[in-house]
Amino acid sequence: MLFTLLILASALGLIIGQRLYRQVRTKVEATPQLSRLAQPLVGSLTLFVGNMTISALIWGLLLVLTYVSIPYIHMLLPVLGVTLSIVFWQFFRTSWQGLGKRRIGMALVGNSFYLLLFLYAVIQFITIKPAFEGDDTFMRAFGMMLLGFIALVAYIISLILTLRPQKIR
Repeated sequence: MLFTLLILASALGLIIGQRLYRQVRTKVEATPQLSRLAQPLVGSLTLFVGNMTISALIWGLLLVLTYVSIPYIHMLLPVLGVTLSIVFWQFFRTSWQGLGKRRIGMALVGNSFYLLLFLYAVIQFITIKPAFEGDDTFMRAFGMMLLGFIALVAYIISLILTLRPQKIR
């Protein structure tokens, strides 16, 4: 049930993100200061830091909401996270003017945060040990599998969205 709600919330985030992107696109095209993002190193590091910041923001909000007794408000965080990420990735797709190897390099380096997060989840899953005798590690293992799945899906989707060339009007 919870997994279905998370998938539905993420799908809603995709829809909201695409609508917000249409509004942001016109502002991006009119901003001349974005020429610095055309440099592969600057663009990829900005994308990496942006992905890391969005994830830290969502995790921080989730941590804060665990101390607040408002029911079901924490289920809106996947919608917020997916929406912010899609708008951010589309922003980069729109502002990046390069083609070919430079676009691939920027996408691989910039989105490697999710790959590193996936590797962290795999390593933690493999090396799970009970904290004390009789400790049930099932929920910790399930959490690491879920983190790995989310990170891998985010990595693939971010690569697809940032590598897709901008349509020329």
